Amino acid sequence: NGCLETVRELLDLKINWPFRRRSSSGLTNYFFEDQLYSRPSINYEAIGGSVSRHDILLQELESQFNSANELHAAEDLIDGLINKVIGQVDRLKTEG
Repeated sequence: NGCLETVRELLDLKINWPFRRRSSSGLTNYFFEDQLYSRPSINYEAIGGSVSRHDILLQELESQFNSANELHAAEDLIDGLINKVIGQVDRLKTEG
């Protein structure tokens, strides 16, 4: 169904994230909270932006932005997919 496909698109960001920094360690994930392999923070000041509402997601995706426009494009991409999932779940609730 459409909802599952959109959730898949959202999860696929982990693989196909267009704003991943070049020095990224890849798709691996270190689950422990011991600070050995923490994700680098995003330097929002360098691009003239403020801390994103999606900061945690953007860090986990190992994002790097060259401009505030790139940051806004990344936020719009995430927002669009989240809103698409919400819309499809709402539609399923009204149909069911």
